[in-house]
Amino acid sequence: MVKARGDTRTLDLLDWEPAPIVEAFAPERVRCSNLRAKIARAASETLTDSPFSRAIIAKDMGLWLGEEVSENMLNAYASMAREDHTISYLRLLALVHVTGDGAVVADWRGADGAFCG
Repeated sequence: MVKARGDTRTLDLLDWEPAPIVEAFAPERVRCSNLRAKIARAASETLTDSPFSRAIIAKDMGLWLGEEVSENMLNAYASMAREDHTISYLRLLALVHVTGDGAVVADWRGADGAFCG
């Protein structure tokens, strides 16, 4: 259907852009040398941005998962230096559920399409 002259009510479908499904972190907030460090940095940013304490987040994650999650474990997941403590996918989902922040699982591809761009 062609838009009539002077018609201000018909929208042009080609001008519309959908909002992002999940807001991602700004690239400078999670810039790292590898994907493991980038995920740890994103977890750290999620914990920092949350209005809840890490102790409460850990407790609520544990309740949601049905297993114990300690505040120390959250700190290890959020530390880029602790390469031996990478957060599991299930616990990452629990972190999203408890904090309500989906940016931690947003698309990790860079501008060139490569992961950890």
